[in-house]
Amino acid sequence: GINAEYGDTRSLDVPGPVYPGDVEMNVPADPEDSPLAQYRGFDGSKPKGQIDVYWLSDDGGLSILVPYLLTQSNYWKNASLRVFAAGQEGEMHSGKIRMATLLNKFRIEFGSVEIVVGLDRKPAQSSINAYMEYRPKLEDEVEGEELDAKTLQYIRIGELLRENSTENTKLIVVTLPVPRDHTPAIQYMSWLEAMSANLPPMLMLRGNQQDALTFYC
Repeated sequence: GINAEYGDTRSLDVPGPVYPGDVEMNVPADPEDSPLAQYRGFDGSKPKGQIDVYWLSDDGGLSILVPYLLTQSNYWKNASLRVFAAGQEGEMHSGKIRMATLLNKFRIEFGSVEIVVGLDRKPAQSSINAYMEYRPKLEDEVEGEELDAKTLQYIRIGELLRENSTENTKLIVVTLPVPRDHTPAIQYMSWLEAMSANLPPMLMLRGNQQDALTFYC
């Protein structure tokens, strides 16, 4: 039969002929021994910390509404929102005030607001090298060709996420890159990897430009 062992186990006999003969599966006797329980946020406890929301583009507000609704659930009620927005170096204080005012108008409860600068900078060469190591080669790729601007942008976003999200971050919510018809699937998945590698659990989502938030009751 099929057998997978994780510490102290007990057997489950699965009825029905999946293959000729019985199929036997071993599962943890204690749920806390499950491999999934080893990952932060999936051990059954309610996370205490913060949900980092990177609201980097206007998508109608869905990227801020969904994490706020998560904090209203029983599981995430002990977590607070830390909202990151793109801004300029000399306008960080005023940018925080504008974003906090906007969130208050939307009746979004939050713990803090942070301004992310340098979104348009070229990522460090070490980040580019790391990306090139795991990214599959494209069919029409020319050896030694420079990465395109979009790819560099997503590598840079990944850098900023790793710089700003801390051990206290239990979940990251970030704007999903827009998939285009002409973008190869391999390249699109490599963008997602560039943004999410070596980070806490991440939720990527994007609205369709229709308003999901309103000032009115």
